Amino acid sequence: MNDINLSISKDSRPHYLRIAEGVRSAIRKGQVNPGESLPSSRVLAECLSTHRQTIMAAMEELAAEGWITAQSRRRYRICETLPNQFFEPRLTKEIPVGDRKWRLVRGQNIDFPPALPEKGFSFKSGMPDLRIFPVSELRSCLADVLARSS
Repeated sequence: MNDINLSISKDSRPHYLRIAEGVRSAIRKGQVNPGESLPSSRVLAECLSTHRQTIMAAMEELAAEGWITAQSRRRYRICETLPNQFFEPRLTKEIPVGDRKWRLVRGQNIDFPPALPEKGFSFKSGMPDLRIFPVSELRSCLADVLARSS
């Protein structure tokens, strides 16, 4: 196993987040390679003079972000595909736009009451999945509200 030089910042953030940032930075710098295991949480806690639960919280944060993988009773390993690689452009050939055929598929028409601007409801932001949209329930609720309003 290689030596890992962790630089832990001293700011007001929780200690586990600063430790996670230090490990993430070491991964980005290539101090540990994808697939390689990290030192145990006990060893890290001892080296950083902190509680083991703080290390575990940092590791859980990194696992949630996709930097490391966690398996029960095993060391943490660096993920084979790191999160920052998701955003790197791939070198592929462009597909000519003319080769694709696009068509607009509309769902069934739904008779909504006209939107009342002063009341402020509108469905302009998107179209719900009409197969599972509860149309009769919506109509019932709208009718009930409109019947009670002045």
